[in-house]
Amino acid sequence: MLEYDHLLYPSIENVPYRFAIAKRNEWMVEQADIIVSYTEHNWGGAFQMVKFAEKKHKNILYLSIRHPDAM
Repeated sequence: MLEYDHLLYPSIENVPYRFAIAKRNEWMVEQADIIVSYTEHNWGGAFQMVKFAEKKHKNILYLSIRHPDAM
């Protein structure tokens, strides 16, 4: 049996289904000290999460060849 010190879980139970992933991504950004990003285009959920992290002044490690704004 696996044991954990604690479990982090975003409270998205009351969020409409179509917004649940975006809300979870925002929660992860809020919890993180560092964001690791690999996006290949400037649209979609991963790109929006990176933009949200930039607005929150998070430290972001970009693994893609180009910065998302240059795509």
